[in-house]
Amino acid sequence: MIRELKSFTQLRVLVLAELGKYAEFKQITPEVSSLHEPDQSGCNWEVSRWAGPMDLVDEAAPKLSALVATLQMRYKAITGTTASRDCYGPR
Repeated sequence: MIRELKSFTQLRVLVLAELGKYAEFKQITPEVSSLHEPDQSGCNWEVSRWAGPMDLVDEAAPKLSALVATLQMRYKAITGTTASRDCYGPR
């Protein structure tokens, strides 16, 4: 799968936009960070932690994981602010 390249700032904005679609996630914010090595799917970023009321974060954890997994399949992290297509093709 070809992933679009996004900066960490852009990835955070994308995660926040997805969270904004769900009323129950309004008080939750992500901390996006890089992985030292891409995972088995080729993803090189993760949400390392969630900020917000812990009971809400704990309750929403399965939905949050699914939401992030969907975005991880579409985007690859880069440094800087310019986004483009992943020139390396499928990962």
